[in-house]
Amino acid sequence: MENQEIHENLLSSVLKLPRRVKQLIMAFSDAALLVFSLWAAYALRFSEWSPYGWLSNGVLLFAVLPLVGVFVFARLGLYRAVIRYVNFRLLAAVATGAVILVALAFILIALAGIQIPRSIPIIFGLISLLSVGGSRVVVRSYYYWTVLTKNTQRVLIYGAGSAGSQLLASLSNDHEMQVVGLV
Repeated sequence: MENQEIHENLLSSVLKLPRRVKQLIMAFSDAALLVFSLWAAYALRFSEWSPYGWLSNGVLLFAVLPLVGVFVFARLGLYRAVIRYVNFRLLAAVATGAVILVALAFILIALAGIQIPRSIPIIFGLISLLSVGGSRVVVRSYYYWTVLTKNTQRVLIYGAGSAGSQLLASLSNDHEMQVVGLV
């Protein structure tokens, strides 16, 4: 149980931070994820772990897209949302932000005359959708895992028929009991 206590202490210390600090943490992590997404787009496109020879053409993208991305995500309300309540609407906002960033990347490439393959912004959009949206889902899952494992009673349902299925369906929404199996 010592491991569980570490998770609870970490979660409680993060939850005690002021809202503005948590928003800044999310904004900085999103900026880092956008930089990673752009690098990963280059790496996937050129099939190299270190596509440094190709990166020199897109230095402007690495400087502009994370800053603009955080601004776009802020305008879409990603930093107002509480991670505990991540839902489809928030993930749709992440997808909208990724599409806007891809469009802005194409505009920036055209205006600045950057010579890179046209597939890089599209790959960047897909990876940023997965990384930014996935980070929200992972943090939400971690929160519920920590809260649910602390306060839940593990139960085993005896009877795998229709009554057992109905009981499983009703207990799946209950945060006091966690079904571990059917017998």
